[in-house]
Amino acid sequence: MKRLLILILPLIFVNCRKKYNCSCSTTITDQSYYNNAYHVSETKPMNRKMTKKEAKAVCDHEADNINDTYTNLFTANGTQSSGGLTVKTTCALK
Repeated sequence: MKRLLILILPLIFVNCRKKYNCSCSTTITDQSYYNNAYHVSETKPMNRKMTKKEAKAVCDHEADNINDTYTNLFTANGTQSSGGLTVKTTCALK
């Protein structure tokens, strides 16, 4: 019985890992020009198998990276005003 458990237990934990997709949606709002909004959506597959908790952390980090990239682009890496542009990105596992 112990041998059977030893053989089955690793299979259970290996199956907890799978490949996920991270779906992100970014809204860029220009508050200085009649609150125009521009939306960008993208879904990317993750390259390796991971647990759901790991995948969620990666996906959340992706949202932060996208926000930072747009903010740096609009402000010339923080040296200028954003000119009324705001960025909001949300990412979710799919």
